[in-house]
Amino acid sequence: MNFYREKIPRQSRGLQVVLVTAFFLTVFFLNTGPAILNAEPLLLVRQATVEATFLSATTEGDLQFEVDGQTRRIHCQNLIRWSTQPSKLKRSELLLTDGSCLVLADAWTGQPIWQMTEGSISAATKLFGTIIVPRNEVRAILLHAPKGLKQRRQFLDQLLQLKGGDEKAGNIIRLTNGDQWQGQVVRLANNPKGPRLIHLLQDTSSEPLLLPENRVAAIRFGHPATRLGQTKKLVVGLREGSLLMAESIVTDDEQLRLQLANGVELTGSDRRDVVHLRSLTSDCVYLSDLVATDYRHLSYLDIPWPYHRDRNVLGGPLQVAGRSYAKGLGMLTAARLTYRLDTKDLVDRVRRLVATVAVDDAAARRGSVIFRVYLQNNGDWQQAFASPVVRGGDPPVSVSVELGDAQKLALVTDYADRGDECDYANWLDARLE
Repeated sequence: MNFYREKIPRQSRGLQVVLVTAFFLTVFFLNTGPAILNAEPLLLVRQATVEATFLSATTEGDLQFEVDGQTRRIHCQNLIRWSTQPSKLKRSELLLTDGSCLVLADAWTGQPIWQMTEGSISAATKLFGTIIVPRNEVRAILLHAPKGLKQRRQFLDQLLQLKGGDEKAGNIIRLTNGDQWQGQVVRLANNPKGPRLIHLLQDTSSEPLLLPENRVAAIRFGHPATRLGQTKKLVVGLREGSLLMAESIVTDDEQLRLQLANGVELTGSDRRDVVHLRSLTSDCVYLSDLVATDYRHLSYLDIPWPYHRDRNVLGGPLQVAGRSYAKGLGMLTAARLTYRLDTKDLVDRVRRLVATVAVDDAAARRGSVIFRVYLQNNGDWQQAFASPVVRGGDPPVSVSVELGDAQKLALVTDYADRGDECDYANWLDARLE
């Protein structure tokens, strides 16, 4: 008997269908059901880091966490962050003018996930259902974004920094093959013979250019990234990958209500979908938000490397042990980055430097760095901190340096093993408190 050609009895085929259906339903509910609430690091201004579980956000603007079995109420000014921001990669996202990024639903039903009219854009989201946003509040829409985290970050940077695409010039469409077109997106039309067609009207033609939707990687709309009157208080990260700039958040076991900085209101989901919170009004100063007074890199092979703000030294996202960090500095060895502490904005306000240091995941467990902090008092430099050798794959090392009356601060990265090979040094959450 040929086993591979034997007919499966009808009853067995029915059982197979049931088992396969049960399997896919199990996978579906495991991926869409309520999230398990784990304790995550809670970073507070001038306080020790603790493990905490997010409980709720009140109408007064306070956040409630469970710490060691006790409920703790935290004001946004005292919060640095809770947990790290989501780094899930999704193909389709909606970028708003306030900096919010909304993950769109998967198009597995065959239904369009977005629609456009002259004055608004509607989009199907994973956690909030279908939302309608004024078109002038949409910065861009990603339809077929690159898969890699570094590649996506570079793609977004290039898209948002492209010249043109302002209020007068219109929109920029980036195709999946890298080509781009500029004009005014005037229509999104159904096509009975294939993918929907995006109508792009160019100044040089009276007839619109028809672009198949499945060939469009992204559309950048001609609206500024920020508008007057927007108040960003809190970054809210959701488990499906959305990252939202919120003016207010109210949540309980049943529902999550957000008002974004641009006035868009979102309702749905619940507190279990909140996986990250970062205050934008905390009483601290991030070094990546300051202008350094001096930077020097002593190249091992005569190749100069600049430092990066809120990026690793390669220009990609700051990542350590699979976690993404929004704030920090990326440097190579051997380098020195200097800041003044005696400016009117900092003097008598900050008392210490706080950070964690590690080698970025981009080093693929290679690289070795010694991190140092120097303080200058009355012209004399003194070492205030030196880490052990930190290698790729090692856990982050905490840094806490009392500043005293120092006038300057210097961050130094030194070689350890094998010169500067893969010494992608990260100063994570580096801040003055």
